[in-house]
Amino acid sequence: MGGNSRDEGVFFPDHRPYFAQFMADDAGRLYVPRLNSILEKDAPTRVDVFSREGVYLYRMTWASRPTAIRAGFLYEVREDPETSEYLVIRQKITNWEAMKPR
Repeated sequence: MGGNSRDEGVFFPDHRPYFAQFMADDAGRLYVPRLNSILEKDAPTRVDVFSREGVYLYRMTWASRPTAIRAGFLYEVREDPETSEYLVIRQKITNWEAMKPR
């Protein structure tokens, strides 16, 4: 059971992925959201930020995972559970101008 085995048709990989996805903004920075532990499912997502050359710049946290990052804003799409309508949520990155592109 566990570790790279197949018991009763269930496969458990040896390792869990470290990151969830890659995202880039219009300034060329790369955002790498980390996967939280299953014990921290309600914790904010920790994100590592790299320059377009791959130099580590910052670590930040996100309350939710955006769909796009453009012109100093995070964009997220949410579905309203009561109306089933989709909403586009725009959140300002308050220190966007201070973020160094290095």
